[in-house]
Amino acid sequence: MDLICRSILLLTAFTSLAATQSLVTSTESNNAQCGNDLVQCIADQVFIKLKESRTPIAFYAYYSKSFISLSKGSAFVYDTVVTNLGNGYNKTSGIFTAPTTGLYAFSWTFHVAGKDVVGTSSSNSVEYERYGEVTAVLTQNGSRKGAIVADSEVKYDSGSATGFVLLETKSGDQFQIRTELDGQGDVYSDDENGRTTFSGFRVS
Repeated sequence: MDLICRSILLLTAFTSLAATQSLVTSTESNNAQCGNDLVQCIADQVFIKLKESRTPIAFYAYYSKSFISLSKGSAFVYDTVVTNLGNGYNKTSGIFTAPTTGLYAFSWTFHVAGKDVVGTSSSNSVEYERYGEVTAVLTQNGSRKGAIVADSEVKYDSGSATGFVLLETKSGDQFQIRTELDGQGDVYSDDENGRTTFSGFRVS
């Protein structure tokens, strides 16, 4: 009994009291599954919770090169992955899937150009008089959670914008950066003019 009490106290230090009570009730009601070793069952679940709380989850990705602004409804796919602790980010789809439940922070940054930087032929010169502009929206399971607009109104000028949000997240929730409007011009992503990036991490 003393070991049970110590285990419960240890778990309470890392989770809410309600969650701890639920864990004990669940364990006691499943003695058949646990066998007769209730103490070991509680201890195992305590250490699982401790391991989850100490495992970092974070990602950071960016576009490997500058690109032409995307059309309405398109998803931004950040193909260069620098950090992917927890393996939640998919560089093929541009989607981050939360490995665990918790509070997460997300940030995304765009740099737009006031000139043609992608190398489009001169036949498209009229389009590139419409200087770089992009709307970038963070979605959680398809729902809009934050938005930024980066806009360049002067030739050879550039514009930048960064979004940051904190969101309650459940395991399996999916996050993606999409555009709600047709973009125009080019978007920078290089060492000289700044990287267009997407990043996030679990806070708690």
